[in-house]
Amino acid sequence: MELRIIVLISILFFVILPLEIFGQKTKIAISSNTGEFNSFDFVALADVPYNTQSEEKFIKLISRINAIQPASVFFLGDYKSSKTPCDSNIDQKMLRYFSEFTPPVIYTPGDNEWTDCIDKNEKSDGSFPIKRLQLIRALFFQSDSSMGIHKIHLDRQSNLNGFRDYPENIFFITNNIAFSTVHIVGSNNNLGMEQLKINEYYNRAVADSVWLDLSFMRAVESNTSAMVICIHADMFYPDKGRSGFIRFLSQLQDCASKYGKPILLINGDSHQFLIDKPLKNSKNKVFNNFTRVQVFGEEEVGAVGIHVDINTQQIFSFYQIIINE
Repeated sequence: MELRIIVLISILFFVILPLEIFGQKTKIAISSNTGEFNSFDFVALADVPYNTQSEEKFIKLISRINAIQPASVFFLGDYKSSKTPCDSNIDQKMLRYFSEFTPPVIYTPGDNEWTDCIDKNEKSDGSFPIKRLQLIRALFFQSDSSMGIHKIHLDRQSNLNGFRDYPENIFFITNNIAFSTVHIVGSNNNLGMEQLKINEYYNRAVADSVWLDLSFMRAVESNTSAMVICIHADMFYPDKGRSGFIRFLSQLQDCASKYGKPILLINGDSHQFLIDKPLKNSKNKVFNNFTRVQVFGEEEVGAVGIHVDINTQQIFSFYQIIINE
């Protein structure tokens, strides 16, 4: 039975800031999948399937989402449990599941796919998670198209000089809404004690920082009505450290302050449906133009539908898609 609850979130926007707010104005080639619609739906989900029972529900969830016919589907990482072995069989299975979605599918990795992977046959020097990340990038990001039956073109960061190792970070605009994925994962964003982890974290943090700024520049350049950012990690209530999120959170504060229009951040990781406004400035004041949605996961197999209407003050409203049987 599908539980479909509409939750309206009032998102205020104050001023339209000049194009120079994120640096010198630059002409940028922008992918646009723009139609003539002022309203549309997209869906976000993460952290499934974790076991045989949840996999059966996940198959039903795919059918339910296809029936809704959203414009796109965002999968925010963790398509396996941390207890499930990290091998290519489960990667290939998820690739097949992504191909069963009718709408375009955009995927950003989670920590269970690579950060938390352990190979007992190798030394614990952090090399196995890096190998896992390389495999995931090679498997899921083979072209500039999304996955799913109906595909859309995506701008990938790997097409920028100096960032070919980061195809998972994408950007596109549809119906005057900007979308960006940024590779931010749970388990403290892979910031650990081993030198390989430290190196991986800092290199990716630089790439993520560049991509976030560029995404906002493109949103301003195109005069979009709002920005949607999709990541894996729950940065606001992490259970495995928060030092790996400080840099990105600080940058989000700066972007929210300058952008002025609605920003919607969607994340997985904590397996609990939640809508809140957790981003605050240095004076502990809430950014009213910033809203966070956290999606379901683990035993609660479901997704969050997001309805977009640029002609309303709210712009974004939300409903649950739950598989109970």
